[in-house]
Amino acid sequence: PSRIEALAREGLDIIHVTLELSRTEQGALAAQRRPVEVATLVASLEREFAPLLSMDGAQLSWSCDRALVFDTDPNKVEMILRNLIGNALKFTREGEVRV
Repeated sequence: PSRIEALAREGLDIIHVTLELSRTEQGALAAQRRPVEVATLVASLEREFAPLLSMDGAQLSWSCDRALVFDTDPNKVEMILRNLIGNALKFTREGEVRV
């Protein structure tokens, strides 16, 4: 994916976050808890942010137990991490963003 595709996906994610937040506040969107593998979550986010990393001088690193599995809503956790990492990378032209 190109940088333009990554930025377009980020814009779409912002729309989804806004809609989900609105639904959650109205009580119309309940959490869907299930087991989440940290390794799978990290791999997905690494693939998503790879185009941004190749264009800028920033690095993305992880400090976590990738063998960990925990119960949560995978969509919400991924959305939260995507927003935090995306914002951190926007303001990090060089150096490291560590999750």
